Amino acid sequence: ARRPPGRGAPPRRCLDLALACAPRSYYVWQVSGQWHRRQGELSSAREAFRRSLQLNGANVATLHAWGVLEWRCGHTDLAATLFQQGLHIQPHNKYLLQSWACMEARCGSAASASRLFAAAARKQSADGAVWQARGMHHRAQGDVERARRAFATGCSLEPTHTPLFHAWGSMEAERSNVTAARAIFQRGVWERPSHPRTVGLWVSWALLEERCGDLKAAREYLRAALRAERFCVFARAAWAALEARQGDCAASRQLYEDALRIDPANRGVWSSYEAMERAARRPAAADLIHARSRRAADLAASGLGGT
Repeated sequence: ARRPPGRGAPPRRCLDLALACAPRSYYVWQVSGQWHRRQGELSSAREAFRRSLQLNGANVATLHAWGVLEWRCGHTDLAATLFQQGLHIQPHNKYLLQSWACMEARCGSAASASRLFAAAARKQSADGAVWQARGMHHRAQGDVERARRAFATGCSLEPTHTPLFHAWGSMEAERSNVTAARAIFQRGVWERPSHPRTVGLWVSWALLEERCGDLKAAREYLRAALRAERFCVFARAAWAALEARQGDCAASRQLYEDALRIDPANRGVWSSYEAMERAARRPAAADLIHARSRRAADLAASGLGGT
């Protein structure tokens, strides 16, 4: 029987054609490596990155991508070497500095991470992502005041970088600084209230208001999230969970079904939906949802989709 093409078949064919047409293109080998990395084919990814660097040893994007691969595999010494090679070529490259700093932070090397974050901030002083990463590093170290300063600096330098406001507001919300969190979320959505990147801000603000008992505001902010991104599964799932916590299983059920029509293979949504029905003491409904989730996963694996 002929094997049906999986989801990865078309891009693989495109890559094969690109390599056949341009076997000496360092960029094609770089893209090939990145694709293999996403597929979990790490040996093939490494070989593609190696071929890319053979053709263009100054290709910093390949050094960065390869370094991130090795970092995720736990080969931190090799990753640091690749990041360092890239910085010899482009000393101001924010992606290399950020990734290296984040790796050091995850490995517990706080001093090295701080040094690299500081270097990134000096060289890319107006880049919100740099200040966000630096603030999150300080937060992870328990230095809340330095985290606040980093977030505040980034927000003043790049006020349209919504992830900065999200990270800062979430930190304040977790510390029960409700007034500060509200003000930060408000600043973040004021910049671009209907932009898709504000969805996380709206949802986090809604959950804050739910904890404070203002369900009317919480639901209004979730509606705003869906106005910003009409097909956002994350916002629908968050709203469904809120309604379940308030005991409105019918509303929760409808929101979960809406989310699954958009993304039928979303395992997180299926799991939360099933858990909601079990918590409502509806084991038969939960078992049905579990069976539907298995069927959806099988269909997704075959490339057919559907619920």
